Amino acid sequence: MSLIDAMTAHASVTAKEDCTLIIISKNDFKKLLLQQNFTEQLLFILCKRIRGAWSQMEWLTMLNASEKIKAVLRFLATQHGEKYDSWIKIKLKLTHAEIGELAGM
Repeated sequence: MSLIDAMTAHASVTAKEDCTLIIISKNDFKKLLLQQNFTEQLLFILCKRIRGAWSQMEWLTMLNASEKIKAVLRFLATQHGEKYDSWIKIKLKLTHAEIGELAGM
């Protein structure tokens, strides 16, 4: 986000598996924005994140814990689920504590 609006934001990230990190300069990022396919994909990702934030705000305003957990599980199923006959397997390994944190509990 700071490449777009030049503001800083605190963020913590923990990798759950081996990964590769890429650092990109602001000038190189601006060059990428000139490529239509990149810009379309970036907008798609930003929209997905905004929708996720809206869902999370909805969870936080729900009054009881059961409703919050159900909402989190529905969201995770849509984002990370693999559909089988009549059920969906969420393809993430989350602890109860992590699910609780997502639900704002």
